[in-house]
Amino acid sequence: IVMMLKIAQKNGTTVLEGIDLDAIEAAIRAKLLAYQSAHTLEEQAAAQAAAYDLMVDLQKLAAKVTAVDYVPTENSYYVSLGDSNVNGHNLTGFVPDYNGGFNQKVAGAAPVELAQKLYGEDWEAKFGQYALGSLRCEDMLYILGTDGITTDEYWEDEVSWRVDAAIESINSTKTIQEIYIEAIKKADLISIALGGGNVTTFTGEQVDRVTDNDENTKVIEMDWSKIGYTDAAITDLKGFIAEMVPLMDTLGLMNKYVPEGLTISNPAEFAATLLESMLYGYASYNYYYPQVLARIREINPDAKLVIIGMFNPIDDWTMEMNGKIVNIGGIVRNVMEMANIQNLAYALQNGNTTFVDINEAETFLDAQIEAGTAEPTFTTYYKSILEGNGDNVHANENGHAYMFEQIYANLTGVNVDAEIDAIVKDFYDILNSNYATTQEKLSMIGKTYALLN
Repeated sequence: IVMMLKIAQKNGTTVLEGIDLDAIEAAIRAKLLAYQSAHTLEEQAAAQAAAYDLMVDLQKLAAKVTAVDYVPTENSYYVSLGDSNVNGHNLTGFVPDYNGGFNQKVAGAAPVELAQKLYGEDWEAKFGQYALGSLRCEDMLYILGTDGITTDEYWEDEVSWRVDAAIESINSTKTIQEIYIEAIKKADLISIALGGGNVTTFTGEQVDRVTDNDENTKVIEMDWSKIGYTDAAITDLKGFIAEMVPLMDTLGLMNKYVPEGLTISNPAEFAATLLESMLYGYASYNYYYPQVLARIREINPDAKLVIIGMFNPIDDWTMEMNGKIVNIGGIVRNVMEMANIQNLAYALQNGNTTFVDINEAETFLDAQIEAGTAEPTFTTYYKSILEGNGDNVHANENGHAYMFEQIYANLTGVNVDAEIDAIVKDFYDILNSNYATTQEKLSMIGKTYALLN
């Protein structure tokens, strides 16, 4: 990120004027060195958290660099693409099990709020809600008519009925490909949010299949070669999974976190399927998402494109393993951040494209934990996915309001200066540590103080 920001700074990006990126990079490296030299777990955790906070701030700054100027016109049209993370799933007014949220313009959903803010009374005519629940990146590619992309069992079970209902709900005689491509072609603003279908919903579908008592029900084939893995890499991966399964059994993960009423006749198969499905979901996201963005640009090279990042629904959550507490949320956070950095890099390297960080979006489950009606443990999350159709891990009203604010700011420049000031102040505060030398502190504080002035 620092490297790309330095290029942007040389190209005269005004948001980066006066910011010493070398000093910021040095501060991050200092924290990572402190982590490596820590003598206790507490010191190590503190240094790691400080480094992570710095890197998150840097990512937010980079996201602001990608901001684009969007000016609505008489002919403006905004298309929201993605999955249930942005279509208002579980908000008041959302109709579940109908058409996956297609064309449901739910009050309070971030894209609806954005359309209302941008277009006023004409917002409904200028806004198309095309985000569809359970959609994976490869499903979106199929919907966009991409050459070489076909459907699979997941599509048949999770997506096809939603697509059929979507077409029926607007009384259209067109194919789903024609509907989406026509909408994208006429848009001057497009937002997209994908990832949940690949990482979460796909894994849930696989778990449903492996725990089904019907012996004819088989898990969906995970063809690693299809997403760029070599034979050697696949062999290594299968070996890793084989090594992990006994460990998961030793830690009691295969039975301890299973919801009531769900029986597992073959724990080893369950564990292997769960682990491989999660890995495959993330790998397929990494493989297909850049293709989705490229396909959108083939259809419409001129519209402003908003890439909405992924958020971690279990940040800082814990899991008990053999009597020890493990920060499982932190592990997931690292995965989500890698995905976000990839999308941020795309936005930095492509014009008319902005990346929006929504990592702090609140979910229904977050609110329950805050109220004391749920525990921040992996068990809670796992049961919500398997028993509650994942409703509670979606953004609530506050989460959507936060998403809207972040998107709107990156389209209009609202509060950009204030946010940068706040970020720089974070660097100033974090420098007040025991790890940097006095001279290093004075140098950084002086540069930061000058910038704030």
